[in-house]
Amino acid sequence: MKRGIWLWRLRKNPLRRRSYAVEAWAFLAAALAALVVAVLVGVSTAHGLQREYAQQRLDRHSTSAVLTQKAPDGYRLSRVDVPAQWKAPDGTVLTGIVTASPGTSRGAVVPVWTNSQGVEVAQPLSPSSGEFQADVIGAGAAFAICVGVLIGCGITTKLLDHRRCARWDAEWTDADSRWGHHSV
Repeated sequence: MKRGIWLWRLRKNPLRRRSYAVEAWAFLAAALAALVVAVLVGVSTAHGLQREYAQQRLDRHSTSAVLTQKAPDGYRLSRVDVPAQWKAPDGTVLTGIVTASPGTSRGAVVPVWTNSQGVEVAQPLSPSSGEFQADVIGAGAAFAICVGVLIGCGITTKLLDHRRCARWDAEWTDADSRWGHHSV
């Protein structure tokens, strides 16, 4: 019985219209195409992000920043923003805001990450974290494609069913008038 529920559009049936079989085959083709596209998009997204994270690890460098002011004592804060100075790779001294623990004294050294121009940037992801994040985002992209196709198939089915019901109503009205009955 379960098998018949899934394949009812393809079974031989005197009431089955040709559009049911066409719809079933079209949805099967859409599902297979969605799976192939989802796998390709997921894999390419994951590989692209892994390359991006690897490039970030190459381009970003850890350096030491010297605080130019004492860090304020923050109530219930684990990190506060403090002005600091650090050297760019070309030797120029840059100033900016870095995060430090509350109460850190002036002149203390705080590690910061900079790009090749010396601008402070976020710490790059570790290889394992980057790979995990890339895989999750790739899987999410693949899942989104599958869900989009599923929603599209559901909307299409609703529209086709609405159209079929309208055609059935017209055919029953035509048959009723030929039989001499009046619709209520």
